[in-house]
Amino acid sequence: MSTGRCKSCQLWQPESTPPRMLQQGYASCKRLKVSWRFVSAESHCPHYTELPADQVEARRAAAAAAIKQMKGAK
Repeated sequence: MSTGRCKSCQLWQPESTPPRMLQQGYASCKRLKVSWRFVSAESHCPHYTELPADQVEARRAAAAAAIKQMKGAK
């Protein structure tokens, strides 16, 4: 699965993923019950469910803002 595909899935949770993990290409996923486990965006996922395009852009913007804020805090 590509990074873009992972980030357009309904199970991706950028709000609960630390910015450092987002920056490195990892995501917190609803299919994992343990909140501290992360899924590589490059791994294959049989649970992929696509989001509508407007929601994908909103989530990507939220993730980008979190990374930008992390970089600004240094």
